Amino acid sequence: MIQGVQIDLISAERLERLTAMEKIRLILDDVMEGNIVVLEKGLAPDEQSKLIEITMREITPDG
Repeated sequence: MIQGVQIDLISAERLERLTAMEKIRLILDDVMEGNIVVLEKGLAPDEQSKLIEITMREITPDG
């Protein structure tokens, strides 16, 4: 079976309406589904730190 690649572009407008935790959850949920996520506008430094922190907490050693 041929599988494609899902790329999700999240607009700056959509991100602006979300809280920091909502942004992080949106990104992580998409990635956990196997999607590639592209942000039109990057996260603030504190949001980046929180994203890394939560990602490391949720990663399992065996993948």
